[in-house]
Amino acid sequence: MSATPPSPIGPLGPTSAAAVPAQRSRTKPIDPLRVLRQWMWVLVALAVLGTGLGVGLYFTLLVYAPRYTSESVFGVVPTVGDVWEPIVREMEVGRGDVIERFMQSEVQRIQSEQIIRAAIRRPEVREQTRWAQRFVDADGRYDVARAHERLVEDHMRVGIVRGTMLFRVRVSTEVPEDAQYILEAINREYRQRISDEASGRVRELQATFLQEQRTWQEDLNHAQTRMREFIGREGLDSLETRFSEASISYQRLAEERVNLQMMLDQMHESYQMQRDQLERGEYEAGPETRAQIEMRPGIENLNERLRHLRLRRDHLLGRGFDENHQRIRDIDEHITATEAEKEREMLRLIREHQAAMVDRTANAIQRVQGQIDALEPKIREASRRMTDLNERLTRFEELRDRVEYARANLDRVEDRLTEIRLGAARPDMLPVRLQMGPTSAELTFPQVQMVVPGMALLVLALAAGLIFLRELLDQRLRSPADVALLGEAELLGVVPDAREDRAGPGRIEGAVEQDPAGLIAEAFRQVRTAVLSKMDRRGYKTLMLVGPQADSGASSVAQNLAASLAYNGRKVLVIDADFRRPRQHQLAGVGNSTGLVDCLQGRMSLAQAVVALNGDGLSVLPTGEARNAPPELLEGVAFRTLLSEAEREYDVILIDAPPALLATDAQLLARHLDAMAIVVRAEQDKRGMVDRMIRQLDGQRADVLGLVLNGVRPSAGGYFKRSYREFYRYRALQGPVGNGRGEAPEEPRRRLESDAEATVAAGEDDGRDGRT
Repeated sequence: MSATPPSPIGPLGPTSAAAVPAQRSRTKPIDPLRVLRQWMWVLVALAVLGTGLGVGLYFTLLVYAPRYTSESVFGVVPTVGDVWEPIVREMEVGRGDVIERFMQSEVQRIQSEQIIRAAIRRPEVREQTRWAQRFVDADGRYDVARAHERLVEDHMRVGIVRGTMLFRVRVSTEVPEDAQYILEAINREYRQRISDEASGRVRELQATFLQEQRTWQEDLNHAQTRMREFIGREGLDSLETRFSEASISYQRLAEERVNLQMMLDQMHESYQMQRDQLERGEYEAGPETRAQIEMRPGIENLNERLRHLRLRRDHLLGRGFDENHQRIRDIDEHITATEAEKEREMLRLIREHQAAMVDRTANAIQRVQGQIDALEPKIREASRRMTDLNERLTRFEELRDRVEYARANLDRVEDRLTEIRLGAARPDMLPVRLQMGPTSAELTFPQVQMVVPGMALLVLALAAGLIFLRELLDQRLRSPADVALLGEAELLGVVPDAREDRAGPGRIEGAVEQDPAGLIAEAFRQVRTAVLSKMDRRGYKTLMLVGPQADSGASSVAQNLAASLAYNGRKVLVIDADFRRPRQHQLAGVGNSTGLVDCLQGRMSLAQAVVALNGDGLSVLPTGEARNAPPELLEGVAFRTLLSEAEREYDVILIDAPPALLATDAQLLARHLDAMAIVVRAEQDKRGMVDRMIRQLDGQRADVLGLVLNGVRPSAGGYFKRSYREFYRYRALQGPVGNGRGEAPEEPRRRLESDAEATVAAGEDDGRDGRT
């Protein structure tokens, strides 16, 4: 045989390169889209069935339990103006919380026992509605209590319209006219109640304001009387004039006292400074003081003497006397003596002048202080008069303010009474107004747009729930996602069901040899790659293929994997170790008269028992006559010796073992082998079964390389269906037709594409027929 080149399409399932998570999941993952596509036609049929049931239910309810509803809408009217301020101050626009509480109160009130019982007692309800006749006994007595209970619980609904200032009242009965009559009676009783309450509030409000009017009128009369008496006693004009004069006089005296006090403070400061200078002997005089002293007789005589001496001196100098002449010196001595005498006299006069100034300042201080003291009684008297006049004016202002206050309140009360009289007839006097209704009764139950789709959705929901529950509880291994839930082993590859390969032999036995380029052969190439990557890396040569139970396909997988390994250039030996149900001789088309049992019992050698199938290195060792052979042969030294001999001759040794959960042979073999691969039949083997098998084989010499999921069939919308479709299309477009450059001419290409589509369609139909 010649090796077949690998297909360019992507892998059909996870291999060893894609590690499966090690942790175990307790819940099976579900692809909702895949499940819905898989069960699409069932769900469509159930939807049609549910629609039919919904139509039937609709007409049944329409005949036996119809409900006709009449509706009224009431609106809350925010108060306007000031008429209602004393009693409904908080009912203002913008106070949403207050309005909402008020609407809730009105909703409760319209359902109150007083209003409902009064409404159902009205003649138009009791006599004209068939609904009321239900509550009339044989004696003609009308059971109002029971009618009220049934109406509130079963027939009447009241609710606030969200986001508005409206609340809705609905009455539903089986007879259209009954609903309208009952709702009209409820509306009348409710509106009459709120109208009576509003009229009562108006009367109470008028009485309150009339009493307030009388009170303020009495206060006004009393204040006016006291003000007239005060004016007559005091004289308002003269009082204001006297207060003005007293105020001016007091102001003048106060200003005079301030001026005198400032003058006195300055005199005290000057007096103290003069005394300090006198005590320290500091005699100073200004130019004016010196000029006055110069005019004193004694000083004038001295000045005259000095002038005469200076004239004589100048006369002598003019006659030729020099400065050193005795007569000149005598005159200079007289001038000096006279100047000294003048200075002494000036100092004496300045001292006398300063002493006199101190005395004069002291006298001036006494005079100013006397003036201030004389002003104090006048100021006190002026202040007393001004205070007395001010108190009288204040009493007058108080009386006038009292008159104005009483008159203002009296006017306000009279205005309110006028507003009340005018507002009593306004529509917005009532806090609630009927906005609409009662409307003509309309059919509200059953609604075809609710019953029919609702029943269909209910049937679909139940069916979908059961489908997803079945998928969730399904423990069978059906896809790589299910294998991932095991957590203990990796997925080595996925082998499709042989019927998926429309161009293949239609069975998995010998699929690799009969159709090396087919879908099954491609899957085994992926398994081969995963197995070799693990075995070569670890130096393994012996590999056991074992399933949990019969019909898992371990023998077919071993035979096809061996063929794929042989295509890869490996020298392969397949050993059939299933003594109870040997299969390898049938798959290889050879006899089973001699084989493994004969080798283990020493009747022949391995070379004599092995049957070479072709020239590419593929050989098989059948079991031989092993019906009565004990399984203990597989754990003896002979088997270990046989394996050692086979390992020297062959690159890979595959052992086809019996089911691990039905026989102990697999555990015996695992003590001598390098590795094992578990073959699981899709749609048949369960996770618990495989998990138990892995735990049984765990701890043996042979490593568990992973699992091979065998016989996988695609489901609608699944990954494998798309992968198989692409493989069909790729394979259908292959062939020798072309132009030498690998390109097919247009006509042959169209023909091949048509064949590919037919192949894909056939595969899809077969997938639907074989779906579990």
